[in-house]
Amino acid sequence: MNAELIREVRERNDIVEVVSSYVSLKRAGKNYVALCPFHQEKTPSFTVSPDKQLWHCFGCGLGGDVFSFVQRVENIPFGEALRKLAERVGIKIERLSGGEASLRARLIEINKLAMNFYELALWSNVGKAARDYLKRRGISEEIARCFNLGYAPAEWEALTNYLKKCSVAPEEAVRVGLIIRAETGDRYYDRFRDRLMFPIMSASGDVIGFGGRALGDNPAKYINTPETPIFQKRDVLYALHIARKAIQQSGAAIVVEGYMDAIALHQFGFQNTVATMGTALTPQMLSQLRRYAGIVYLAFDADSAGMSATLRSSALFRQMDVEVRVVAMPEGMDPDGYVRREGAEAFKALVEKSFKMIDYKVERFLLSSEGSRPTSQALRHLMAILREVDDPLERERVMQRVARCWSEGDGERVIRTLEAIQSAWRKHEAASSTRAISTSADNAIERALLERSKAPLPKGVEQAERELVAAMLQDELAARRIIELLSPDEFILQSHSQIARIVVACIEGDEFHNLPQYISELTDEQLRSQACGLMMADLSFINAEGAIESRVETIKRYKIKQQSRQMRERLLKMAESGSIDSSSPEVAQLLKLEKQLRGKC
Repeated sequence: MNAELIREVRERNDIVEVVSSYVSLKRAGKNYVALCPFHQEKTPSFTVSPDKQLWHCFGCGLGGDVFSFVQRVENIPFGEALRKLAERVGIKIERLSGGEASLRARLIEINKLAMNFYELALWSNVGKAARDYLKRRGISEEIARCFNLGYAPAEWEALTNYLKKCSVAPEEAVRVGLIIRAETGDRYYDRFRDRLMFPIMSASGDVIGFGGRALGDNPAKYINTPETPIFQKRDVLYALHIARKAIQQSGAAIVVEGYMDAIALHQFGFQNTVATMGTALTPQMLSQLRRYAGIVYLAFDADSAGMSATLRSSALFRQMDVEVRVVAMPEGMDPDGYVRREGAEAFKALVEKSFKMIDYKVERFLLSSEGSRPTSQALRHLMAILREVDDPLERERVMQRVARCWSEGDGERVIRTLEAIQSAWRKHEAASSTRAISTSADNAIERALLERSKAPLPKGVEQAERELVAAMLQDELAARRIIELLSPDEFILQSHSQIARIVVACIEGDEFHNLPQYISELTDEQLRSQACGLMMADLSFINAEGAIESRVETIKRYKIKQQSRQMRERLLKMAESGSIDSSSPEVAQLLKLEKQLRGKC
């Protein structure tokens, strides 16, 4: 690829602006910080440097430039990230040909052709029935166009023939899930026929799939694109590309279960609404939302399969540092029907009265036939709910709520029932702790071994190297002083040695000011991430007198100690075989090393 083109695209895309379109950044001194979008954390360790145009997460260790960020967050190859960022700043790049074109880019292109076809059909004579349906459902033309709604004609090969004219091979259209190959012969036919079409887009607006709502008597009311290389239903939130900005501004997202629910709420002003596609809210979806929001409101039909599955998996959400609340929809109502019948203010009131997830689960439990009275089965179910509560005060509050319900308000019975629940919890906790002892011990041993394998150097020595390399990357004067005292080959860790060589090369070529760019272009992802982190590391230690010299001394003394130990072992083996005396050069070498350690040389 053209190196100058890549450089121009990188320079014209400010990393803070690009990252902030995916993640909520907060200023922290000269940098910006956020919760890392690539791993779960509760305190921000993801850092973006506007000066160096680099990002690094001090939690998971990943890092890089604007290209690597877009590649990771979108899960796309470099070529596609380059095209996205080029388009963002108005740079035109001709599509790569042949084997260089990514499969993902091609499939997205085919889906976009299909979306255009369906849209044209909706607003033509053939789409009248679909437009009438939208009118009956109260969907305006403005909102329909905003969501790129379309219509799949009833003919068997309408889209198939259109794609052929657009030079799309039938096998490609099959791979993206738009057409189906007949079981016999080479005939192909459209998957979606006589359906209102809902294009499904990624967070960045790429068309990755479709949903279709039957307009006739088809028993399959809704069908979606099957799983493809670019579409996995469990990972996708419908309308996120439209709602992302509103979610980021409000810090909250409303999640509903279907296309029409999302579209209706957008039409009534709830522009921070997204939808699952008839599935539970998954950790993958919640991970996407936590990039923009601190609170998620679930507005699911209480008796839906999606709500039941979400409640079963709610324990998975506890570690994701986002508050999930449940909007209690009236029985038999969905958000679409409710907001149209009662209005936006009424739906807003439901959102404001939403339940914490744990409170909703407790209320559902108490209203169920199982939880309506204190039985052994109900107690076991209650223990499972209490396990999801980490805060002791919150757990006590739940216990009191259940005790009041089971005692029907009788004061004395409330006390006895609460004591019984507390006793059951203590026994349950003790039993769980006993079962966990061996596992905890094994985990502790495993962690210790892992740390030992990660840190072959004493911590002080490794820290001295790390701080010296960080200083070399960030301060040219410090780098020149360190090079005088310690050559790149004298660093013990190979990665530190490699980074030091890059710094030396930049200084020798009078290119130190371009060091961040050279680091961002490293092909070794692990080395690049490590260097990005060191470029953002704290350098306050360097202000102390002799800071550089003392760290160089730490490294050199460690190396001398290692050489001395190895020489002692060698001499011991020589002594055992009788092949050593006081005049042996090995003895002189050991004495020299010992003298260096005593500081006499």
